[in-house]
Amino acid sequence: MSADSDDLVKFISALALLVGGFCVVGWQVYEYLRYNIWTPVSVVTALEWMKIQWALNPTDWVGLYNILRKVPLSVAMIVSGWMVVMSEQK
Repeated sequence: MSADSDDLVKFISALALLVGGFCVVGWQVYEYLRYNIWTPVSVVTALEWMKIQWALNPTDWVGLYNILRKVPLSVAMIVSGWMVVMSEQK
């Protein structure tokens, strides 16, 4: 892979993570404003939606599971996207 294609992959990844994170928050705000219900979406919630067996029934690394259960998906996505952006700095 060339340097240009690596940069493009990083850019698209960062953009997807940042936009996705803000979309999750936007959806939560919409649900709250329309129905007066705040729907929490954690990293574990996303893993459960993807049918990851460990998230559905954790039998190992339970401490990590509990941490990821408390981390909002939007925060994880935005921070990850920002880290990709910052990795571009030379």
